[in-house]
Amino acid sequence: MSPDGPFDFTLYLATPKTHDVLCGRPDGYTSCRNGNSVVLRLGRGQETCPVPGALAPVMRQQTLGLHGCEPNPWPYPDGTQYSGPSGEYDDPIPRGDS
Repeated sequence: MSPDGPFDFTLYLATPKTHDVLCGRPDGYTSCRNGNSVVLRLGRGQETCPVPGALAPVMRQQTLGLHGCEPNPWPYPDGTQYSGPSGEYDDPIPRGDS
């Protein structure tokens, strides 16, 4: 498959709580495939935006809000580990299409 071709799945790096929602089962531990969603856990906690305008840490739950950060899918964007302060925001988890 080429990079410009169709995709078969979307990969999510998720916290245990988000994993439960995406996988549809409350074990918060194992990885899963649910339809076209593949959900992985890295064992790291969530991180917050270090400063407005900075790249978002990869462990910032970017799908729920950036809180002033810029989107970023890479844990090592400049060759060194990039992270933000430990913590999480009280963003609501989407309920999906109704």
